[in-house]
Amino acid sequence: IYGLGYVGLTLGLIMAETGFSVTGVERDKFKAKRIKNKKTPFFETGIKNYLEDNIGNNLKIRTSISNVNGDIHIISVGTPVDLKTKKINFKPIKNVCNTISKILKKNDIVILRSTVEIGTTRNIVLPILKKSGLNPGSDFYLSFCPERTIEGQALRELKTLPQIVGGYCPTSAEISSRVFGEYTPTIVNVDSLEGAELCKLMDNTYRDVIFSYSNQISFLAEKLNLNLPELIDKINLSYNRNFIPKPSPGVGGPCLTKDPYILESTFKKFKLKPLITKSARDINNYSISNLHLRLKQYLKLNKLKPNKVKIFLSGFAFKGNPATSDIRGSTAIDFLKKLQDGSIKKIYGHDFLLTNQEISKLNVNPVTFENGLKNADVIIIFNNHKSYLEFNVKKLLLKSNKPCLFFDSWQIFKESNLQRLPGITYNGIGY
Repeated sequence: IYGLGYVGLTLGLIMAETGFSVTGVERDKFKAKRIKNKKTPFFETGIKNYLEDNIGNNLKIRTSISNVNGDIHIISVGTPVDLKTKKINFKPIKNVCNTISKILKKNDIVILRSTVEIGTTRNIVLPILKKSGLNPGSDFYLSFCPERTIEGQALRELKTLPQIVGGYCPTSAEISSRVFGEYTPTIVNVDSLEGAELCKLMDNTYRDVIFSYSNQISFLAEKLNLNLPELIDKINLSYNRNFIPKPSPGVGGPCLTKDPYILESTFKKFKLKPLITKSARDINNYSISNLHLRLKQYLKLNKLKPNKVKIFLSGFAFKGNPATSDIRGSTAIDFLKKLQDGSIKKIYGHDFLLTNQEISKLNVNPVTFENGLKNADVIIIFNNHKSYLEFNVKKLLLKSNKPCLFFDSWQIFKESNLQRLPGITYNGIGY
């Protein structure tokens, strides 16, 4: 397995647990050392036990391909997208493919798992692998089998979610199906590399689109002085035909923030306009700007000077449920950058899974949740980690400055319990 991030490491652990002899190749020496020492490089439910049981046994860690002699080569490196130019960086995949081409032997199979532009497996991966001198479909085999898990419960979902398989040829699909069929009960063969690539992009882009719908309506609800989350609860009640999601402070994470751009690139190659997906991305990106605008309006209305106020941000991980420590694509980080570009000076931060050192690297003063609320002028909760409910927020808010804005992005706390507190303004997305 090439690349031991959220995708590669969890897969490696499950395959090792199943009985495969796995070698994980990770070029980041610091990360590789942590994993080799059975230390978790990121938060993932249950990962500690898997590391204890499998590292040094069925799962061995390497920083290069020396002494690697695999029959199944699984590529799980990242495919970064430049959010300014929207161009995809294929360099990580090309580097791995060049590496594999040097050690590829007869009857091996290469499985691409990274999220890619449609046509990547056939037009980029395959030509590089052919440098080995072997012929695809007879000497070696090739498939695209996308990762579909969610961070925080990946180890469980790998063993329960259907695995999509797209093969270069029927034999490639059959071998891949047998590999993944060792640990997951359902295999879905989509009959082509391109079909499997599109499946992955459709999954994540669909989620971005449905979330953008609620976020778009939230802008209108705020102008109409309506409580959109409350209305959505009532709309969804016993009405199974639709399920409208709650509005959010944008859409975060390393996948949903970039995969629509990867899909968009294929649309453009065929001179098609991705109107819905492009608009969805624009709406979700604007959600952060809208929140920043609302903050500035609140400060102006209450005659609070930006350079004097204490702002407390809680929840830097891009999501709280299932919990993760991943801050890639985090809406809290995007909002923080807007604050730091302005005249806000006193910014304090907290996250249930990030260390103080990690928060300090964001140029934020790390504090406990309780101390964050103390003497705060503005409090913004960005994710929905379950640990928030362990606090008596009503009591803690008595120690905040007055007036104080308590912005509950995910409606974790009951508005009725907080709206009558003297000097406290309870608010949220779509309020």
